[in-house]
Amino acid sequence: KVRLVAGTIAILAALGYLGYSGIHNFAEYMMPVSEFVPREALYDNQTVRLTGNVYPASVSYDAAKAILRFRLDGGGKAVPVEYHGSVPDNMLQPANHAVVTGKLDGAGVFQASQVLMSCPSTYKAAGSAAAAVGGR
Repeated sequence: KVRLVAGTIAILAALGYLGYSGIHNFAEYMMPVSEFVPREALYDNQTVRLTGNVYPASVSYDAAKAILRFRLDGGGKAVPVEYHGSVPDNMLQPANHAVVTGKLDGAGVFQASQVLMSCPSTYKAAGSAAAAVGGR
């Protein structure tokens, strides 16, 4: 009976530790660009998620090297972003919101490991919803 209790405690402790370390290691703080820029030194060498709007005129893509560069804006602040990979489908749509995951490098460029674009809005105001569905 003592062995059963000791084994159960050991298993629960191991599961608790794995759960805590998994959450701790993979949790990434998401913040708007306007909060990140003034405090960027606090996040030195830490993976973070930034949210903001893609400035359309800043988007450039080097197809030969598969490098996407753009500026993420928000609240009067901006962060240059560099991403190695393909261009997300809706990157060049106006007023595009993005979530980027990565780290700020020594040159002040956010090196993104992931770029998620918001989906184009399909929301219609209540008055126009009936017209969109049945034309009534």
